[in-house]
Amino acid sequence: MGAAFMAFVIIYTFSQGLLNGVQIGFGFGLAAVGLVLSFVSQRVGKSPFYSDPTTSYGNRIEEELGKPAVSVSTGAAGDVWIGLDLGTSGLKAAALAASGTILARGSAAYPTHRSADGACEQDPADRQRAVERAMAQIGEVVPARRWRAIGLSGMLPTLVTLGPDGQPTGPAITWQDSRADEVGEEFRERCDAAGLYRLTGQWVDGRYLLPMFGRIARADPGRAAATAAIASAKDYLFAWLTGELATDPSTAAGYGCYELETGRWNAAALAIAGLADPVGQELPPVRPSAYRRPLRAEVAARLGTTPIPVVLGVADSVLGAMGLGVREPGQVAYIAGRAARATVWDELWAAHQATRRRLHPEIPR
Repeated sequence: MGAAFMAFVIIYTFSQGLLNGVQIGFGFGLAAVGLVLSFVSQRVGKSPFYSDPTTSYGNRIEEELGKPAVSVSTGAAGDVWIGLDLGTSGLKAAALAASGTILARGSAAYPTHRSADGACEQDPADRQRAVERAMAQIGEVVPARRWRAIGLSGMLPTLVTLGPDGQPTGPAITWQDSRADEVGEEFRERCDAAGLYRLTGQWVDGRYLLPMFGRIARADPGRAAATAAIASAKDYLFAWLTGELATDPSTAAGYGCYELETGRWNAAALAIAGLADPVGQELPPVRPSAYRRPLRAEVAARLGTTPIPVVLGVADSVLGAMGLGVREPGQVAYIAGRAARATVWDELWAAHQATRRRLHPEIPR
């Protein structure tokens, strides 16, 4: 749902935010950002920002809704930014000009393998192929020589286990998988549920990455022993694109052990989850969401482009709230898709321990 908005994020990153006289900030919810995200997600019929006199994006987006997977705008030739959104059932791509004009869209689905015991698994290679297909659709409309950078958003939590060579040691386990529910309850209680919440802002259950890995350690010790690192889906996509494994703070919240105030992995939770290294070497380093690395030469060649920068990006739920205009305390975004989510910006997160709200760190600014 965040493909087009992620493109706005990287436009800001590379232009210092001044585009055609309009300041586009990470967390300030300008009308153009909300409108473009609404267009990509196609989940919001009308945004309160459509009447904003500073932008004409509303009319363009209303015209684009319902168009095929690839669409064309008549914007002038120039630099183009690509946003990729790794979703639960498929990948969406959007190409934006610096003006905010949506030049092209692409999409590609990938299968989820389900079983009676609650498994919901995907092949990480299917997501890589989806990137190639969606980018090929973009390339049919916007030549790759115009691409300036790629930005990412993604679902969470979805677990990918990686061996010492950085390759998956088994299928990815999506957030819909229910097999770790009991392990999650046990993990939460062993960590001291209230104490873990105070540290992480998360009421951790079996859909978080550490309990997911804990279930693997019990059910498939061979796979666990072969695992050198665990990662979320977007983190692994960033690694495949750039050769460097990293996560951002909002995605790190889906691991179940990321401390909001310190910005570190909680060593005690790691030990309880069965991760041997207490300093967190088996989890990705946490980088700012605007962190960027060049596209690997091999992947660049497969996509038909050069080693352009790839921006690490943000979790899709955070981008959704930002794109819908959540930009100051008290504002709320409600997004209904495969899962429903209400997100409120509240800087007093510690006051909500009794309500067990799930919190995301670092609204990008």
